[in-house]
Amino acid sequence: MRVSVICPTYNRSQAIRSTLASVARQAFPDWELLVASDGSTDDTDDVVRAVSADEPRIRLIPTEPHGDPSEPRNIALAQASGDIVAYLDHDDRFRPDHLQRVVDLVDGGAELVAMGNVYRDGHGIEKRRSSSFAMCWHPELQLLSAMFETSRVSHRRELVDEAGGWRVVPGFEDWDLWQRMADHGHRFTTVNEHTVRMLARDGSRRHTIPSRYRLPLVVFDEPDQARLALSELESDRHTQRLRAASIVDMRAWLARLMESPDFVRPNGWSGDPVRHHVQRVTKAHAPVAGLVVSRHADGWALAQPLHCPTADHADRIVAAAHRDRPTLLGEVQAITAPFGARFPHVRPVRTSGLADLQTTTRGTS
Repeated sequence: MRVSVICPTYNRSQAIRSTLASVARQAFPDWELLVASDGSTDDTDDVVRAVSADEPRIRLIPTEPHGDPSEPRNIALAQASGDIVAYLDHDDRFRPDHLQRVVDLVDGGAELVAMGNVYRDGHGIEKRRSSSFAMCWHPELQLLSAMFETSRVSHRRELVDEAGGWRVVPGFEDWDLWQRMADHGHRFTTVNEHTVRMLARDGSRRHTIPSRYRLPLVVFDEPDQARLALSELESDRHTQRLRAASIVDMRAWLARLMESPDFVRPNGWSGDPVRHHVQRVTKAHAPVAGLVVSRHADGWALAQPLHCPTADHADRIVAAAHRDRPTLLGEVQAITAPFGARFPHVRPVRTSGLADLQTTTRGTS
């Protein structure tokens, strides 16, 4: 088969039929669908077997329970025959032309493909859809943001082997794999055709992963100094000042990325990423919302929570933030200097064994 579609599942029962049917309806015929059932305890395996009896390109691969989709994906990949790999989570669906679009792009030279998507709730009502701006890609954008959920991504088979396969990490295993592929020099081709339908729900794993690292902005000798500085920093009188500083840094950063040959626009889009990003920041909360007071090797830090998969990834995000946000960090330091603030050594805060101080200021945890 030309394309191997990998679908990990657990206790999906009859609901998995619509996911399987979306693959069976593909206009491109040369595919196999490997359903890796992660120790399901309901009738999911029986449902998949029943469907595969009528559609032999669908194959059930029962596995021992892992409680994480990475290992079931690796097990399915070991049995895959396609030179192109596509992924489909068990509550998502493909539009009938999805695989044909992927194959056309790979045949045209693409290594990694990310397609646009529509988010719908459990009743099928559309909540939002991907934008052309959000489909822009660069290795640094990939480093800083969990871009492209698994069902939206396909790639040449050898890329996953080169990167070392899927790793079991504490969340965002797709971000972890795309980042390792990017580190090997592979680049995304993106298309904002909405060929993937995804379930939008706040209770998904992506929304429940705890933040294990912190990005320190400034540090203090005493926690009370940090508390007072946090209250001052988050007051309304500094919002516009901080937002303006953030936009200055963002314009310079994006301009640098766009000059790079690695910067990717979605096929056929000629819009201005800088303008779109500035509009988004202008409408968003203050750039330093959500700060917490955390213990730091240099004292007590005002820090931003980082939702990233590994300590190495956190190290790289912290270094990039301190390099690319000089104007914003300068304003933060100026506002908090009367409380004894100073810049930290550039290292992330690990939360293992440590607790953030509870604060009463808004936007903290």
